[in-house]
Amino acid sequence: MIQAFRWTAVTGVFGVLLLSSTAEASYCEGQVFTPRDAAQKLTMLNALLVRKDEKQIKRLAGELEANLPCMKTPAPPQVFAQAYRYIGLGHYYRGDTATAARWFRTALELSPNHKWGVNEVDMSSELFSLYEDQRSASAEVPVPVDGMMLRSPEGTMFYLDGRPLREAKATPDRPHILFIASESDRHIISRFLIDGNQFPQQFLATEQVAKKGKKPKETTSDEDMFAVQTVKRVRPKSKTPLLASSIATFAVAGGVYGYTFSTNSQFYEARDLATKDTLRATNNALVVTSIALGVAGVGVGYAGVIVDAKPIIPWQF
Repeated sequence: MIQAFRWTAVTGVFGVLLLSSTAEASYCEGQVFTPRDAAQKLTMLNALLVRKDEKQIKRLAGELEANLPCMKTPAPPQVFAQAYRYIGLGHYYRGDTATAARWFRTALELSPNHKWGVNEVDMSSELFSLYEDQRSASAEVPVPVDGMMLRSPEGTMFYLDGRPLREAKATPDRPHILFIASESDRHIISRFLIDGNQFPQQFLATEQVAKKGKKPKETTSDEDMFAVQTVKRVRPKSKTPLLASSIATFAVAGGVYGYTFSTNSQFYEARDLATKDTLRATNNALVVTSIALGVAGVGVGYAGVIVDAKPIIPWQF
């Protein structure tokens, strides 16, 4: 009864958010969704999908949907793509195929080459067809807000589904998570769930107003020689995101590998051969995934370390 009430509350909150087009996720106050939390939930959802445990997928996907906006800093787009797939699965198993299709479109937009594994979704199933039907729609180009530009508060920038956003445009007919974060440390200040390109009105301005809001070019005088000035950044802009992404990737890899201890324990506790075979395949897949993520983390971290070493490798993003 309590669990049913909790799910009704979560569904109600997200329903209000989508219907109001732009609403701040103020329910995140006091809670933080850490990279470790994300890694654990995504890994568990993958294991549940392999086991075809629809009941637990519905429960855990609902928790993921409620907690995903509550990050401290924006995660990489790949994390959002994987999370959106499982959120869509949760809606599908609850019988809401329309909402599931919307989340699948955003997931495919972020990760257009994704394919379900043979042990995850049956190619002859309705779920597989629904997912694949969204592939062409997911490739639609972002639609700009006519005559409007984004205007972020001073010292902040926008992230849409984990990607930096500089123009008032987004793909239609699907949900997006919008973050307003600090430019200095990427700390998330505000978070919104939006439908298509329906951005919060307070962050939109006409081109004329946006241009008027720009500060005029300052001239140097004797009086302001000792004034506090902003020093132009020498550190490459891509360095911090690369290093942060590397750390996040390592965290996900650690979470994936940590879960293998659970599947390994279940393997030795299993009594029938079929269960052992399934657990062995799941465990091996998790180990390979953790290694792949670890290698990716090393590569991203290496790029972040040497991104400003132009005489060696001329990195440019």
